[in-house]
Amino acid sequence: MSLVAQAYNKQSKDDQQVFFVRLDYESAPKTFQSYGVQSVPMLFHIPPSVSADKAGKDYSVSARDKYQIPASPDAESIAGFLRDRTGVSVEIKRSMIMSYVLLAVVFAIMAALVKPVINSLPTILALVRNTGLWAVVSAGVYTCAISGLIFDIIRQPQMYYANPQTGQIMFFYPQSGNQFVVEGFVVGFLNLACSIALIAVAVFLPKIKDPQTRNIAMGVGIFAFIFCFRSVRSLYIMKNQWYGRVY
Repeated sequence: MSLVAQAYNKQSKDDQQVFFVRLDYESAPKTFQSYGVQSVPMLFHIPPSVSADKAGKDYSVSARDKYQIPASPDAESIAGFLRDRTGVSVEIKRSMIMSYVLLAVVFAIMAALVKPVINSLPTILALVRNTGLWAVVSAGVYTCAISGLIFDIIRQPQMYYANPQTGQIMFFYPQSGNQFVVEGFVVGFLNLACSIALIAVAVFLPKIKDPQTRNIAMGVGIFAFIFCFRSVRSLYIMKNQWYGRVY
């Protein structure tokens, strides 16, 4: 808030229509009580039309005129609240010295890496053309995509649940609409195993020259696919009871 107030004072030296007041709860608890402030830090807008009808009566401030400052406040959000409630736009200007220093450091590092990168081009090209590397990267991206990694980042669920009374550990959330982190990756790796088993059975195992070894390998690959697929299906039915009755 101090940064917004300073920017406004510099911007409107001759015509100041907005005044900033900072109050500490310990020094003025009655003021907070009069405005119905239940938690701090709180920013609220008091237009000129707001006043107490009678002495001692609490002021009435609408919810739109209150802004609960988040744990990590930024001057731009406070300036946006000021613009929305008063129509006054404040341009937040920060020192660009650190940005210039950081940019200079980045360019210096890039310039220092030019020669080593050029000298290492054969190795880099060989690495980029490595199909095994891309297979591992693709498998990792696929596993993260189907394991609900984006859901975990947004919702931040628990890794697993441990019952504080019995000590029993639960890795799978019993209902649909939510999941534990471990649960998502278990299902993701089971799906990945299904894919690997199918690819092996369809592409690699038929190339085995020895018939007996090929038949055993094909049987193991098919069994692995069936086991992983049934495991995924049983987990899905556990979380969605209706699925087992329909299919």
